[in-house]
Amino acid sequence: INENLKKATILIVIIGRNWLKFTDEYHRRRIDNDKDWVRTEIEFALENNITIIPFLIGCKIPPKEGLPETLERLVHFEALSLSASNWRHDLGKLIEIMISSGFNTSSPELAMPDLVSDMLFPLPIPISHINNELKGFVGWKVVEYYSKEKIPQPGIAIEKMFEFKSFEMVIKFIETVSDHISNRQHHPEWENIWKYLRVRLSTRDIGHKVTSLAISLARYLEGKYLEINLKH
Repeated sequence: INENLKKATILIVIIGRNWLKFTDEYHRRRIDNDKDWVRTEIEFALENNITIIPFLIGCKIPPKEGLPETLERLVHFEALSLSASNWRHDLGKLIEIMISSGFNTSSPELAMPDLVSDMLFPLPIPISHINNELKGFVGWKVVEYYSKEKIPQPGIAIEKMFEFKSFEMVIKFIETVSDHISNRQHHPEWENIWKYLRVRLSTRDIGHKVTSLAISLARYLEGKYLEINLKH
């Protein structure tokens, strides 16, 4: 642990509701023990100017009065919170800080087209309206979406797993719809595994939301899917 501390550039301090209340077998607060590993790690980071990120799980930053004197400066660091309802967005903020500090992502960075910054249309569609639109589409559903960009951005998308009779039919389907997709400039994210093709549609330019572009493309893909299956 000491060797890794010396190499660290960021220390993420995970703090839960009972962080100050953990005790040893004699019912003494562990944070008051100057040999406690959590305490010594934070003290080392403070003494060596390592970036500290308090990461709060369902709680607030502990009050200065509740900390040992050597840890009081912890309350001055900007904390991040992790919520159950918005955890992808919260983790995204942590990832963004880590990347800006020199960390590399585990997946390769993908080149993305420039955003249309003044896009006024189309507008995002409420989820209730999306579900109404999808009632006539077999297998389509609303999913939580996390982008593949260098700094991942959370959003929503509509998705369907298409099943074909063969791998060759999957390729035929992709070839058939590619010109239409290129002309519409609304490119899906899709994944092919044998005779299956997972298609996910979202509009990146307005923050990865579902718009009429996605609904329109889903309708087109459904038609072409049925057309290819009927021919074979």
